[in-house]
Amino acid sequence: MELEKLRQQIDEIDEKMRDLLARRMQLSAQVGEYKKKVGLPIFHPEREKEVLEKNVSKMLPEEYRPAYREILIKIMETSRRIQGNLLYDQGASEGRIDLEGFIKNQQLPSLRTVGYQGIPGSYSSEALEWMVKDKRTERKHYPTFRQATEALADGEITDLILPIENSSTGGVKDVEHLIATGQLYISGEWVLSINHALLGIPTADIQQIRKVYSHSQALSQCSRFIEEHGFLAEPYYNTAMSAKMVQETNDPRIGAIASLQAGQLYGLKTLAESIGDNGTNYTRFVRVTKSPEIDARCNKISIRLSVAHEIGSLYRIINIITESSLNMTRIESRPIYGKPWEYYFFIDFEGNIMEERVRKAMDRMMDNSTHFDFLGNYPKGA
Repeated sequence: MELEKLRQQIDEIDEKMRDLLARRMQLSAQVGEYKKKVGLPIFHPEREKEVLEKNVSKMLPEEYRPAYREILIKIMETSRRIQGNLLYDQGASEGRIDLEGFIKNQQLPSLRTVGYQGIPGSYSSEALEWMVKDKRTERKHYPTFRQATEALADGEITDLILPIENSSTGGVKDVEHLIATGQLYISGEWVLSINHALLGIPTADIQQIRKVYSHSQALSQCSRFIEEHGFLAEPYYNTAMSAKMVQETNDPRIGAIASLQAGQLYGLKTLAESIGDNGTNYTRFVRVTKSPEIDARCNKISIRLSVAHEIGSLYRIINIITESSLNMTRIESRPIYGKPWEYYFFIDFEGNIMEERVRKAMDRMMDNSTHFDFLGNYPKGA
């Protein structure tokens, strides 16, 4: 009998909470209408922080405060979603991603020209051969990542092959930044096994080597080998360009860290192979285009976002991914230039934006972000 009385009291409280929450949602809708009218953003982190601090500390026993905080956060997230429906159901406003527009407005080039950073013999050129099977497709190469992405943005090429992540050293930050800020999109990927070798001119011996050249990522991936041999590491544009430079210099005291393919191509001697710190070294390459290329085969999504500098803000993003039954395959942070101790988060998860469930999850992520970039929806690489 005592249990029934307690349950009856809980039911009465639930009824009052239902009525109060309904009233709160109505007011949230009115706030949304006002924001739509005057062009204000949905997310106001200072206001939400103020609500949390004011309510969680009010005459509430300490043991209940964490739970009540979570409830308030959920209520405010729901309010943002209601406001988002009002603002965005009839088309995207400035600064918000029109996900359905990406699907409807795709324009695929009839002829393709593919670019990559580096020269023949580089890992990027090897990845290109795996990703672009048509030998008639024109290839172009560029000295730097920036020049390569500018060529894509200017229409000089239609596709660009870039390394974006390594299994030993993580994301290639320059590439991530250029894709996100250049309004470029990932349209495919390939995972390439990396076997670094120390290369020298035909008359060289490993005991003669004093300095090694390579891309900074390759030097980092072989740091133990370099340290053990007492070499001076010198960053250079690209692994294959390092090999070519060693060939042209014809100096037995310098070596290049590059692929065996680059060594064969530039007539160099293999002084040591499989010199990477990690025995299982892979680099993920992406095919980048000016416009997204999305179809039913696309099963992976990449985004970049930032969140309010407050407790629980990143947790809310991860919670949305979890609640939407999406499998997150990567999350990595990068500092925001000019904002010390604030970060962009690069997130990959499985899904296709043709699915309504996925679009709704991304809408919720936008509502909980201070900045959001859609970087592409593409088939997961081999």
